[in-house]
Amino acid sequence: MAKILVVDDENIILKAYVRELREAGYDAVGIQGPEEAVTLIKKESVDIVLLDLVLAETTGVLVCRLIKEISPDVHVVLMSGFPEETEKYQMDFIAAGGLDFWLRKPLLNNELVEVVKKLRSKKKGGPK
Repeated sequence: MAKILVVDDENIILKAYVRELREAGYDAVGIQGPEEAVTLIKKESVDIVLLDLVLAETTGVLVCRLIKEISPDVHVVLMSGFPEETEKYQMDFIAAGGLDFWLRKPLLNNELVEVVKKLRSKKKGGPK
């Protein structure tokens, strides 16, 4: 089973995303703070990180860079409700090792689950 880490500083969004992923059968964990996310990545194996771009203390791009230094094979997907911020940081995110796509909040129905399915099949080399 894939382990998914969701990092978002808005608690209501965090809980909703984690619930959606768990209902789809994934082992999902939600964390609000970037430091806690990095600490978890150091301790546990995580397959996918769904990471908010605009965090209270930092940007998702910087957190992505730290995560990829610790665990280069983890998939990191950035989420943002701010299109102008997405455009501004897109190249930095790619340079930090993030995937070349974003999730735009608010997310569509089942969008999280569909992205996770795509990433799982990419990692395993086949459908899942």
